[in-house]
Amino acid sequence: MRSERIGKNALKITLSGSELKNSGITQKEIFDYSSQGFAKSRDGKTEELVKALWQRLLRENAFDEICPCNFGERPTIEIIPAKDKGCVIYITGENPYYSPAGLAQSAYAAVFLSIAPLVKVCTLLCRSSLSKEAALWANRRSALLTFRLPQKKCDLVDDIREFTCVTAISEHIPEAIAEHFSPIIEKNAPEILLKALGER
Repeated sequence: MRSERIGKNALKITLSGSELKNSGITQKEIFDYSSQGFAKSRDGKTEELVKALWQRLLRENAFDEICPCNFGERPTIEIIPAKDKGCVIYITGENPYYSPAGLAQSAYAAVFLSIAPLVKVCTLLCRSSLSKEAALWANRRSALLTFRLPQKKCDLVDDIREFTCVTAISEHIPEAIAEHFSPIIEKNAPEILLKALGER
């Protein structure tokens, strides 16, 4: 396990595929853990792993005592699958893209371990005329769709969550995406993918 502080209130934790396997949790299970810290796993294994990692880092004095991280009661948890069957976990104390004032547009990432949910999400984005800014990424084990939603259509995230877990993209996530995924379709990915599969 590697941990590094990447901001005043931000921490990056990298677990290798073997470390994740030894924990008894699959890559899919840990990704299904919601980006907002709400439990999604049925047996609570992922929540226990994240809590154990957090406690271990505190014990090992992973933080600078002069400038401690202040994560508050509800830190944001963002998880991106890694190319070696491991994962990268970001823990941040602030959540600027879900601030009360909101943003004109919010960026999101959704990871897919099979084609069927990807097709369903692409169909949703096309029907909502939100396909143009979406990009498709892939590695040997999974695909990732990045997309933007205007403030008035952010409720579409709930519909997409019926098929896969969605992570809001903070400033740290693009680095992890570029490290673990390769770009496949850089613009209008849902429309192009559905046409290629004969779905449109």
